[in-house]
Amino acid sequence: MNQSILISRLLTPALVIVIAAFAAIAQTETKPPADRDLDLTLQVLTTGSDPGAKAELPANLAPIARQLKSELGIANLRLASTFLGRTSTSGGYEYKSITESLSPAADGEPPTFLEWSLNGVRTGSGGLYAQTFRFGARVPVRSTVMREDGGKPASMFSYESIGLGINRLGLAEDQPILIGSLSLPRQNSTLFLVLTVRPAK
Repeated sequence: MNQSILISRLLTPALVIVIAAFAAIAQTETKPPADRDLDLTLQVLTTGSDPGAKAELPANLAPIARQLKSELGIANLRLASTFLGRTSTSGGYEYKSITESLSPAADGEPPTFLEWSLNGVRTGSGGLYAQTFRFGARVPVRSTVMREDGGKPASMFSYESIGLGINRLGLAEDQPILIGSLSLPRQNSTLFLVLTVRPAK
């Protein structure tokens, strides 16, 4: 028998098996889920005791307020600020601005510089997650009091940086999540960061 015919007869069944295996794998492969648009809501709570700022918290923050009261004994929470954004399950979001909402500035005090970001949003086996979350602020702190030429006191300010960063953050959809807390350097108050991610409408 011709040697080439023999080799062909031996290889043909193996070739058929390999082709069938590849066809089966191709049929069972699942396409990655399509990107989804997501609405982001970052709410900043503070323990500040400003009497004029007392107000009821939004209803969605009631579970967070109960958690903080139960675990830390904090009852005088108020909503300092709310930030809105939009991203997708394959993207991220970055925000930078000037604000006085975290700690209202007195006369002559410079503003606070704030930034936050959520990046690397993905769909995982347990739901959504983000590769990184960052929140930071540069807060003015009164450092010294100088005398002007006429003897009038003049304040000087320096900026202190505060912030937090998280790698690999799980995100439950349409449910507020307490991300973390920060102390403000110029007053006896604490910030609590609450993030809510929901499907975009």
